This record gives sequence, C-alpha cells and structure tokens, in this order.
Amino acid sequence: MQELDSGLVLMPGALVLVVMMPLAGRLFDLIGPRYPAMVGLAFLAWGSYLLAQITVDTPRGDIEMWLAVRNLGVGLCMMPIMTAGVSALPRALTSVGSSVNNVMQRVSSSIAIAVFGSLNAAKGAQLMSDQSGLAGADNPAAAEASVTELLGRYQVLSKAITTETYANGFYVVAVLGVIGMVLALFLRSGSQKAGAGHGPVEL
Repeated sequence: MQELDSGLVLMPGALVLVVMMPLAGRLFDLIGPRYPAMVGLAFLAWGSYLLAQITVDTPRGDIEMWLAVRNLGVGLCMMPIMTAGVSALPRALTSVGSSVNNVMQRVSSSIAIAVFGSLNAAKGAQLMSDQSGLAGADNPAAAEASVTELLGRYQVLSKAITTETYANGFYVVAVLGVIGMVLALFLRSGSQKAGAGHGPVEL
C-alpha cells in the first residue's frame, strides 16, 4: 500500500508534466526560449522552496500541490532549453547535438543523484548523531524506558531526520533554480523566423 500511496502522491505532478510539455513546445515556437525558461525555472525554484518546508506532519494535499507547482516549472522550462541548445547548431550537426544532449542529460542526472544522495546521507548521519544524544544513556528518561518505547522514539526521530535532510536538499535545488533563471536571460527571445534558423530540430 505504501507504493500505491507514493504513486498517488506523485500522480498530480506527473499529469501537470503531461499537459505542460506540449504547451512549452508551442510557446517556444511563438515567443522563443527565454521567457518560458525563465518562468519555468521560477516555478521550479518556488516549488522546491515550498517542498523545503516539508515536515512529518505536512498534509498530503500540500505535498501534492507543491509537487505540481514544481513540475509546472519543469515542464515549462525543460523543452525550450533543450530545443534552444540544439537549434543553435548547423543542420549537419543537429543529429549529433541531439545525441550529445541526451547523453549529457542522463549523465548529469546520474551525477546529481549520486551527489545529492551522498549529501543527504552525510547530513542525515550528522543530524541523527546530534539529536539521538537526547535519548542517550545520560538521559534518565531513556534509561528507564523499555525497548519498545526506545524503538518507537527511534522511529519518530528517524522520520524527522529523513524529512529534514530532504528539505535541505530542496533548498539547494531552489537556489540552483534561481541561478538558472538568471542565466536564462541570455537565451534567444522571439520566434525563429523562416530561413533564419537551421531547419527543423529533432529531439
């Protein structure tokens, strides 16, 4: 049932992506990549900041809404940024550029997972070490508690530590989103006129 609940929580955000990806492509054709990328990265940063407020008591509806806001930004900015990069290449290099783009996307995703996973593990271990001292041998209440009570306290502490660790990660993502929004200012603005580009781009 936990797997089903997790999927249901993620489903609204996934539906937002389904709607936004085609819409982002149309916006790219009409107004270019700059403003969709900037607005999308702003939503991504905002959604990540909201998710950084998560606690063990955060209502499920709030988490679904925050994920939807974040995925609204992802869906709006991802396609314009990728297409803008490939469309800047000459026609002869379009296929190669698309392949390199896909490879770099997967490599960067793997690196990000590894880096954030390591940071979360290190931060979680530090938080656990700091806060578990409250229930240590020097604590009279802990000394008198039964094994069952100590296990319950450990589970509550573990959930709080895991939640705080992920919240710290979302803060980092929010900052990166703001930086990306500033960099998006350098993207092309306006529709690409016929004959001014390098032909259709295949992603």
